Amino acid sequence: MKEVLISVIMPVYNGEKFLNEAIGSILNQTYSYFEFIIINDGSTDRTEDIILSYEDSRIRYVKNETNLQIVKALNKGISLAKGKYIARMDADDVSMPRRLEVQLEYMQAHTEITVCGSYLQVYGQPKHIWKPPLNNEAIKARLLFDCCLYHPTVIFKRDVLIANQGYSISFAGAEDYELWGRLSGISSVYFANIPEVLLHYRSDPNDMRLEYVSKQRKLSNFIQNSLLKKLDINPTEQDLVLHEHAVYRELYLARDSDFKNYQGWLDRIFSANNKCNTYSSIYLKKELEYRWMSLCWESAIVTPVSVINFIASHWSPNNMYSIYHAARMIWRSCKNKLKNINIL
Repeated sequence: MKEVLISVIMPVYNGEKFLNEAIGSILNQTYSYFEFIIINDGSTDRTEDIILSYEDSRIRYVKNETNLQIVKALNKGISLAKGKYIARMDADDVSMPRRLEVQLEYMQAHTEITVCGSYLQVYGQPKHIWKPPLNNEAIKARLLFDCCLYHPTVIFKRDVLIANQGYSISFAGAEDYELWGRLSGISSVYFANIPEVLLHYRSDPNDMRLEYVSKQRKLSNFIQNSLLKKLDINPTEQDLVLHEHAVYRELYLARDSDFKNYQGWLDRIFSANNKCNTYSSIYLKKELEYRWMSLCWESAIVTPVSVINFIASHWSPNNMYSIYHAARMIWRSCKNKLKNINIL
């Protein structure tokens, strides 16, 4: 009997609205030899009827009598899986037809890789494509600020996840970010992203609720704090406020002193890494430059001081790219000022 290499795991709770499309996108993959573990996590709608309507031997139906919620459901699926690799799937997303074929080929060609994600496109918005960093060193540097391995796109080695106790129940809502952060400290673990859209992602309206966003931010902040401590940085409350500015685009710097404090924080991260060599200095520098540019860009809405600080800072690359963005910042700042005085 041929070995099952991939176990696709899809928990679903009251997912009748998009479930047929999600299931169909997996069953119609160009790579067909896999098991599809669908976990009905205590649904009370037509979820079970929809799952049972499929007569496909690749489906392994698991029914939870009560709603265990996603972390426990995922860990249950992983414990049941037979595949060498686990591919994640959500019940409202759509996998591209070649997703499993592309990811399996990549994992077999790059046997050092533990977790592999991809680009994703927001469902129904062809121009809205999320493009995370691609290589291991760039991904690990980005994890200091963001979860850049998009959970429903990933495929990973089952044995490594089991050896590291799977997903943490304490981080439900940011369970993927916590896992990648935890694994990033293991020298034998390597990450990658494939520069191809392999999934169409639907945003869950529940993810936009104020209480959910607040909880997710708190969990993300805790994860980032833990990663900073691996650099031998014990951040103060003020340090964490500065770090939040690097993460959340709606936070602005308004005064010259704010920009100086923020530059000092980036300097501190880079200097700490030079001592412990946790991250590639090349990719960490690129990530810090990106954070500096992004924050100056956002802050240009409220103050032209951002442009001056961007041009003067050593965190702005000394090339045409910086000149281009400085010009865009000037225009953005001027345009906003003109709007405020009703000229535009």
